[in-house]
Amino acid sequence: MPRPSGHRVLRQPNHFSHAFDGKAPFSAETLAKIEQPPDDTAPGTVWLTSSPEEDTTWLVASRDFPRSVSYARITPGVRAGTVTVTLAATDTGSEVTVTYDMTPLTAAAAAALEEFAAGYPSFIRSWEELITVHLA
Repeated sequence: MPRPSGHRVLRQPNHFSHAFDGKAPFSAETLAKIEQPPDDTAPGTVWLTSSPEEDTTWLVASRDFPRSVSYARITPGVRAGTVTVTLAATDTGSEVTVTYDMTPLTAAAAAALEEFAAGYPSFIRSWEELITVHLA
């Protein structure tokens, strides 16, 4: 099967679109709207992402709805680890903490992870910008 040009999400979990609806994630109104956790946050849920360079398998490892979700992220022959997203209510909305705990499987992957770590503050700011635009 040919790879798509550019990065393409083959299946993205819906909870990202449900978790941020313009309100703090712990407000009664927000929780009423998302009373039941979406099925795609259930531990054991699997999806794939693909780019021209690599394919990655994601697995929901755990969740504490609506406070956190942890994913196993495996790129065969390249890297493996976890990504954990944690939400905390603040006076003005939410604080989101995203933690990557990755293990490189090759020397090239180790160099790429070092580069990712160096650019991480900018990378995570881009999430904030995209979420802000989505909520506007």
